[in-house]
Order: sequence, then C-alpha cells, then structure tokens
Amino acid sequence: DFKVKAPQIVSQGSKLRRCQETNFYKWIRGSFFALDALLIVAELQHDSTTMANEGGTSELAFHRWVSTICLVYMWCEMIFAFVLEFPKIDILFGRTGQRFMNEAAIVQHTLAVIGTVAFPGERYTSDFRIFVSHFNFIRIFRTMVVLPGLGGQYLRQQLGELHIMIKALTGTVGPLMWCTMMYSIILLIFGVFFTEGAAS
Repeated sequence: DFKVKAPQIVSQGSKLRRCQETNFYKWIRGSFFALDALLIVAELQHDSTTMANEGGTSELAFHRWVSTICLVYMWCEMIFAFVLEFPKIDILFGRTGQRFMNEAAIVQHTLAVIGTVAFPGERYTSDFRIFVSHFNFIRIFRTMVVLPGLGGQYLRQQLGELHIMIKALTGTVGPLMWCTMMYSIILLIFGVFFTEGAAS
C-alpha cells in the first residue's frame, strides 16, 4: 500500500464510516457475493438442462440483468472502499485482506458481462466468452473466502471452523507458487542437461 499527499475524502467520524462497520452493511455485501456465486451455478444448471432437452443452449434475460446488477454493486462497493481509505491506497489486501481476489473477480465479471452484450447467444461458440468463462471459479472462490467474515459476529461464529480451513488453504497459495516455480526450474535444468547429452 502507499499514501498520497491529499486530505481525506471522508472524515473519521462520518456516517459513511460508521455505516461500513454495521452488520447490516456486511450482510448486504455478503448477500451480493453469495448471489453472484449462485447465479453462476444457476446459469450452468440452465445450460445443462437445455442442452439435454433441446440439444442447444438459450440465455435467460433474467440471468443477464441480475449479473449486471451484481457487477454494478461490486464496482460501487470497491470505489466506496477506496474512497473511505483515501489517502491510503491498498490495492492488494484492503480491509478484508482479500482485495486482490475481489479485484480479479470484478475484472472477470466485467469481461463476462461485456461478452454477454457483445456476443449474445454465443455462450459456447464465442472464443472470447469461452475464455472468460474459464475463470468463473474466481468469483465462486472469492465468495467462499470472504463470506464467513461478512455476515457479522453471528455468521462468523456459525462458520468459524470453515473460516479457519479457508484461511489455512489461502495461506498456502504463496508457498505453493514458489514451490511450483522451483519445480519448474529443476525440470528446466534437467531437461536442458538430458537434451544436450542426447544431442551430443
């Protein structure tokens, strides 16, 4: 994170800051995250049903509108968070600790909505929409990671064990990436060694 030399946009004791800390706001935020994940599941269920019965797919306007509403809320919520934190700008972690995942999910969601508008009815024929849909899992994973901390104290207590397990899994992503890089380097070294030996 970094700071810019500018005054705060929202003062410390303002109603907006107090609103952000209320359970009602957290429940609303969690509900939109859950709705977004459920929408992906509902779309896949609808597509599989229509393909089995009719041999093709048909897109529902209801799904498109709900997805667009969720996306607008996600953008507004992200901008709201940056406004509250200004002049401090934290792109990676934010107040929940998973801001980068939320940003990646919003980018994927935005591209998915753009693809729906630009290529209607081509969910499984447009290369752009197929490529973007391969990353739908980011939005579901985002919901699974942040949901236990968004429903206030009650939901946090009810999903405490799940939250601990998710934190443990997300904590291993960094070491896993470094381990994968090390493994790739080792394979590259031995690949070059054996290729040079076979060539000579």
